[in-house]
Amino acid sequence: MRVWILVLASCGRIQFDPVDVSACSGAGLVCADSVTAVTCNGRCWAWCHDLVDHAQAVARCTAWGGTLMPLSTVADAACFRTTVVPTDSPWLGLEQASSSPAADVGWSWNGDGLPLDYTRWDSTQPDDGNGGVEIGHEQCVRARDGTADWFDVQCSDSYIVACAQ
Repeated sequence: MRVWILVLASCGRIQFDPVDVSACSGAGLVCADSVTAVTCNGRCWAWCHDLVDHAQAVARCTAWGGTLMPLSTVADAACFRTTVVPTDSPWLGLEQASSSPAADVGWSWNGDGLPLDYTRWDSTQPDDGNGGVEIGHEQCVRARDGTADWFDVQCSDSYIVACAQ
């Protein structure tokens, strides 16, 4: 079955991207409840509503053959909120290096160390939980309920598992 997603590109053009909801499989993603998987923007996205800490989410995604969900482009963000996880707060694969000197630096997707080409921080984020002074308190990221905005949070917090291949 194919559905179509409207993607608003940053250059102002409108693009329609097909989403094939049967092309990938969540088989192998270990969850207590059901796993949902779809193909969007050329990759397989799989998620479930288990609430786990960051390390457990990373381990589950890795065992599935993927990574925690990266939203590294506008198109990924559009897939995420229209098709993948439209209402919940999942872990994202954005991590801050432990040696970062400030709350707003040192972030990369799944620890790859590369600078970010796209960001969608909430207007008050990242803040390390204390208004912006880096103390190593919040070095993982979740998406805000019902939006594509990002919040830095403690890696020991619990959010749903969302992965990509």
